[in-house]
Amino acid sequence: MGEDPAMASYNFPIAVVGIGCRMPGGVNDTKAFWKALIEGKECIQDIPPERWAIDNFYDEDHTSQGKMVTKRCGFIDNVNDFDNLFFKISPREAASMDPQQRSSVRSYMGSFRRRRSSSCRRGSYYTVIKGSLIADNGNSSSLTMPSVPAMEYVMTETYKKFGVPCLGSISWKPMAPEHHRRSNGGRSNRKSFAPKRNTPLKFGSIKGNFGHTEIAAGTASAIKIALMMENRMLVPTINFVKPNHMIDMDAWKLNLLTEAEPFSDEKYIIGLNSFGFAGALAHCIFEEPPKIKQREPSSSCGWHFGEDSKEGKAILVPLSAKSPEAVVAVARQWSDFENERDALGVVSWLATHRTHFDYRMSVIANSGQQFRNQLHDFIESGSSDKVLTTTVYSNEKPKVCLIFPGQGQQWVDMGRQLYQTEEIFKNVIDACDAIFEEISGWSLLRDRRLFVKATEGEVVGKEVFNDLEVSQPAILFLQIAYFRLLEYWGVVPDAIVGHSLGEVAAAYAAGGLTLEEAILVIYIRSVEQGKTEGNRQHGGTKNEFR
Repeated sequence: MGEDPAMASYNFPIAVVGIGCRMPGGVNDTKAFWKALIEGKECIQDIPPERWAIDNFYDEDHTSQGKMVTKRCGFIDNVNDFDNLFFKISPREAASMDPQQRSSVRSYMGSFRRRRSSSCRRGSYYTVIKGSLIADNGNSSSLTMPSVPAMEYVMTETYKKFGVPCLGSISWKPMAPEHHRRSNGGRSNRKSFAPKRNTPLKFGSIKGNFGHTEIAAGTASAIKIALMMENRMLVPTINFVKPNHMIDMDAWKLNLLTEAEPFSDEKYIIGLNSFGFAGALAHCIFEEPPKIKQREPSSSCGWHFGEDSKEGKAILVPLSAKSPEAVVAVARQWSDFENERDALGVVSWLATHRTHFDYRMSVIANSGQQFRNQLHDFIESGSSDKVLTTTVYSNEKPKVCLIFPGQGQQWVDMGRQLYQTEEIFKNVIDACDAIFEEISGWSLLRDRRLFVKATEGEVVGKEVFNDLEVSQPAILFLQIAYFRLLEYWGVVPDAIVGHSLGEVAAAYAAGGLTLEEAILVIYIRSVEQGKTEGNRQHGGTKNEFR
């Protein structure tokens, strides 16, 4: 119980930034976990026949030896589902693994990095662990007899050690410890928290939802606390009928929560008790994270993941897995994903902070609803118009070659959407047009209405490209802007090839021409080439010179 001086400097808050879980009742993520809590869902079920033949073990007579007195338990679903290839485990080894080990491996968090809450880069997190303490009541009258003094000690010492204000102060309105052990837990809480209180201490338990989760009991309660902090809502304890007759709830100033209750404006502290059967004692203090002003994102796409049908900028969502079957599983998980933040922020994290495995899938979407629809189509039929799939067969970084084609691929709306949605693309087009106007005396954007957003009732006809002095500069603008946009996205070519008109853009991209030189070349080229089209003022309708 003594404090190690060498560890004194480590007494700083810990931010909870991620949660993974697999609980009874199909509760396999925080969304389902919170739904079970707030709706008061009981996740205990009848023992399924595929687990064991309950009739061989059940007897309602409590005096029968070697028998069970209940037909209900908490079961994790799909206990045999395990992507062994992802963890580089052979099928034979995976088949012989303890199901608990397989489940634990599936639920683990990839990495933890020590970071003080004041510099947490994510800017938001579930809760803060203020401090914790462990003890033991092995010196009680028997192995299974809890020690009230030991319980009281571990609770009061935790608050004292980490400098948390006394729980008797009503300004903090703390939530009481989780997971009490019969009336002894009530007595220890009374002695620890009741003397200075003038309002009841609110407390609850998660057992009613998931049963006794054994070695995960403390962790399950910690997840409950984290989600209550995130949602600023106290959740009910279900299946409560009446308290132990040895606990005087009023005299001990205890209030068991049986209905959901929103947080008040005060900052909340919640204590967690996890007392083991054989005397292990632990207490942990959680507090609300400080309110951090969210930094406005530098860019956004105007939609978020979920059922939202609001349309915005189309983006590419990269997903991957280690097998074809796992790709479908990933698609199924993401089809139910919801997040209130702008989708571009989520996708940026996916692209830069997640490992990209060999079996890959990219979804093109401009709304949460379209994203879901595309994934559902892919799951049902194995393909979708806006879902791209590929497989990486080599660890070598592929070479990138940019090819700038000649004339003939132009169309009246080319680059128009990119001009509206990509700032880099727009800035390059504007710069090109400004240089072009100085040389030619007229503007592709203003005079020919290319790239810019059409006004109401305005129609830009395809005949605008009959003029070589329009089509060739427009293609060059597009190619240079594309190149700069790809460069901004981190696509660096290993080789550059140009054909005919595309040779001008290729020379610019390779550093052989400046932007001014490239635009001057294309202006002279288009004017001189237009003269070969006969006596037309600005060239003919043919685009044979490419």
